[in-house]
Amino acid sequence: MRNTILILLFMFGVFACSDDKSVFNVDVPESAFLFKARPGGAVMHYKLPDDSDIFSLNVRYVNAQGKDVLKVGSYVGDSLLMDGFNEARQNVPARITFVNNQRVESAPLDVMFDTEDSAPYAFFKEVQVSPSWGGFQVMYNTPEIVTGMVHVFYLGTNPLTQQEDTVLLKSFPINMGGDTLQFTLQQERLKNTVIIRTDDYRGYRVRQEVWK
Repeated sequence: MRNTILILLFMFGVFACSDDKSVFNVDVPESAFLFKARPGGAVMHYKLPDDSDIFSLNVRYVNAQGKDVLKVGSYVGDSLLMDGFNEARQNVPARITFVNNQRVESAPLDVMFDTEDSAPYAFFKEVQVSPSWGGFQVMYNTPEIVTGMVHVFYLGTNPLTQQEDTVLLKSFPINMGGDTLQFTLQQERLKNTVIIRTDDYRGYRVRQEVWK
């Protein structure tokens, strides 16, 4: 009986030591991280502490599509791009943890950051659609950082079904500095309905508006 108790005490001691090794504590102030909003997200500038136990850091947040995102930083860099957003947002929650050489994560540090409108979202703040000879024209300006695609449709007759349908005229990437595009319609109508849709580069629809 005594031997059994000694064995149990020894086992508990081993597990306790193992648990102690799995604890990874880091005392890093929130001021070690600086977030700067940008179109479609934010940039997180960071400074890893001079600690030989720290191997890297993880940043987790949820993007505009509700998907979990993991960004990994190390001593090689000093910033991370927090992307995946469309409409400008404030106080987006994120969680930072540090990782040691045994891939054990520290207790989390909760932070928040702001974002600006992405180019596919901001596109509709500057775009103008107006009549032109035989069709219409589209004029737009862009923010400094440009991403995403534009799809221009009009309400016409589907040549296959002969039914009223949205007919694609052109798809193109959003150009730096904006552009002016002329569209000539083969189907003559007294009035036209123009539909413009934007997508991000991951294939998600961002926004759509209609001009009659």
